Amino acid sequence: MREKYLSFQKKDRDDNINSIKSSDADFDINSVDDLKEIQDAIADFLSEGSPEDVPHFVEALLDKMPREHFRSIILRQYVIVNIFATVTSFCKKFEDKVEKTQTEEIAHLQELKDREKLLREALATAESQEDIQTYMTQLLANALEVRNTVSDRRYSDVILAAQKIIKKQYMSEDISLNTVAAEVGMSASYFSTIFSREMNQTFVEYLTEIRMNKAKELLTCSSLKTAEIAFETGYRDPHYFSSLFKKTQGCTPKEYRASRKG
Repeated sequence: MREKYLSFQKKDRDDNINSIKSSDADFDINSVDDLKEIQDAIADFLSEGSPEDVPHFVEALLDKMPREHFRSIILRQYVIVNIFATVTSFCKKFEDKVEKTQTEEIAHLQELKDREKLLREALATAESQEDIQTYMTQLLANALEVRNTVSDRRYSDVILAAQKIIKKQYMSEDISLNTVAAEVGMSASYFSTIFSREMNQTFVEYLTEIRMNKAKELLTCSSLKTAEIAFETGYRDPHYFSSLFKKTQGCTPKEYRASRKG
């Protein structure tokens, strides 16, 4: 029975290969192995690439493959479906994070459905390497848009959370980039990079700005002494506070208070 089964299995496999060869004379089953490199390269590019690099990346990637590969109908369709599966798998982890209550992101979900439309059109009409190049360019551009939209949203949420922490804890001398980074769940170095990029100022500059604004409010609306205001805004050294105030505001705390009373 085992030998009979194996005999049937081999016959079915041979029949399938012969069927493929007879229906598509340009098909070379060995060329399928070459496509693994394309799949790996696409996965790497989706993680690190930028939208403006998409056309150059696709052109360089396809130029590595022999042009005769794309004369095969079966191989073209295999490439198209394989690329679609790679991109969809990458996008899935980002799409799961999309908040469907956000109007902007609901519209973006519609864009995600466009990938399936691209797939159907490519399967029906792609007849050359140039057609597949156009398909890949559109598909990768869509995927990077998904990645960047969701990532930007995530960073915005992180920065908003960090701002709330700073405004709540600015008077503590223990607050630092490390403590805030830990509270928002990021490494200090990565948080520092994201914060500076999103806020156009460093963490220390932002914290100092919050503290100085509070100090000016107290100088204007209270009778607290400079040393007391320094303590209230997170500085335990009144001399350092006065020096930093003059450096950032252009006058001493005493001069600032006098100008407001005048």
